[in-house]
Amino acid sequence: MAAARPGIHRPAPGRPPARAGEYPLLLAQVRARGLLDRRPAWYVARIGGLVAATAACWAAVLRCGDGPQVFGLAVLLAALSAHAGFLGHDAAHEQAFASHRANAWTVFLLANLLTGTSYGWWTDEHNRHHRYPNDPERDPNVADIVLSLSPERALGRHGARRFLAAHQAWLYFPLTLLQGFNLHHVSLRALRRPELFRTVPRRAEVLGLAAHALAYTGLLLVAAGPLTAVLFALVHHALWGLYLGAVFAPNHKGMPALTPEDARDPVRRQVVTACNIRGGRLVGFWYGGLNHQIEHHLFPTMPRPALRQAAPLVEEFCRLRGIPYATETVSETYLRVLRHLHAAGAPLRARPHRAEERA
Repeated sequence: MAAARPGIHRPAPGRPPARAGEYPLLLAQVRARGLLDRRPAWYVARIGGLVAATAACWAAVLRCGDGPQVFGLAVLLAALSAHAGFLGHDAAHEQAFASHRANAWTVFLLANLLTGTSYGWWTDEHNRHHRYPNDPERDPNVADIVLSLSPERALGRHGARRFLAAHQAWLYFPLTLLQGFNLHHVSLRALRRPELFRTVPRRAEVLGLAAHALAYTGLLLVAAGPLTAVLFALVHHALWGLYLGAVFAPNHKGMPALTPEDARDPVRRQVVTACNIRGGRLVGFWYGGLNHQIEHHLFPTMPRPALRQAAPLVEEFCRLRGIPYATETVSETYLRVLRHLHAAGAPLRARPHRAEERA
């Protein structure tokens, strides 16, 4: 048996595996402590603060014009865009308000209007990720669109994608610089899929995306010349993508795929495929609460402030049942991801010509 990584509880010999009927026991403990109670006041304050900060940032852009300090505001706007995504993620999981429609229109505000991304597209993608975590055939978060997460899949690459797979550990963070632009691209493509638009109508999504694009472009052109406007947009979107890539990379990449036994167990299905990141409130703020990935996957509707309180309960529950519960430091988690990507591309670096023939 391979040596356990730091921060991971391995099943103790003789421990009985968790059973499907045990999830309600954990759910009852969490519910009894009020950890599933929604926190509308917390979310109203955070969303109001984010909207106000975004408005202030744009007001400062208009004042700065072509001055070099405007690019510092592009950095700030990248962080605000990422945190709009984190709050939208919470509302999409019904964490903020009791009303489904109130949550949906909150996501519309944060996604379509503030960041120019589609609520319908994101909700569909993320729901499939929660249903099938780390399933390469059904989880869009680990689908081999850009990265190859296993040697077998890397060997199936051709041409430029083969080079990318071979060197993906080095290229991962540079590639995330494109993610902000990609979010607009996939959002526009999603408009051709009517099945994605249920609570928020497709027409509203189109109008929301158009309003964001017109406001974003118009404000930049009013504030500065075309060259500064283009450079501002490049810096903003590149750093927004880098931030999102840094936050989402550690949560599942490099963690085990589901075995048939794990897939049948509602606790194991979510716990063994995820990893928490150790740290205080600053880490929680930086990751938008997603540093408690295990608790979030077990209880998607749990409000963000309750995740930290739920973690000791979940960890103890897993320890008693021999379920691996992974926690790592920030540095450990990025090393795990990069080592996994490096190992997945190893066959292409070792035998490039033969690997290409096999592909």
